Amino acid sequence: IITILTSLFLVEGVYIFAPKVCNQDRIVSYFANKIKNKTGLILQTENLKVKTYPNFTYKLTADKIRLKNSADKDILYLDDLTTRGKAFSLLFKKIDVIFFEADEVKADLIWKKEKKLVLSKDEKADNLLKKLDLKYNFKSGKFYVDEHHISVFDEITRENLFFDGEDFQYFGFNK
Repeated sequence: IITILTSLFLVEGVYIFAPKVCNQDRIVSYFANKIKNKTGLILQTENLKVKTYPNFTYKLTADKIRLKNSADKDILYLDDLTTRGKAFSLLFKKIDVIFFEADEVKADLIWKKEKKLVLSKDEKADNLLKKLDLKYNFKSGKFYVDEHHISVFDEITRENLFFDGEDFQYFGFNK
């Protein structure tokens, strides 16, 4: 029992203090380079910060996050972002969102023939996302977005759909 408790204490300590002692700018740069090399997409962030909590949740804040394609066109833009999620679920390739707030969200999405929503027409990016096989859970999340501009190209109907508006709120649903 002492070994188990000591192990849990060490894991919790590393989880809580790693973001405080690591150079977050260097980590973001590392992942931005990985994304660019694997997909051709360009990740740009301003003032991105990660904070962890003892209950194995995290808070990510950023003044701006941009994901651009090789033609330097934004395919995802988030302004004044604050989000919280469950860190433990990341081990299982699952993004479990508890809270999401942004002043502005812009996204260019594609509704694939396989009935999946993706961020890019780029085949390399599409293949990487398939390999990652991430799952998303927004069921119990709370979302607040002041302004949104989302375009979706439907590969089935070959039409563009546009969703523009203000004050989007979603409070999830529980079983």
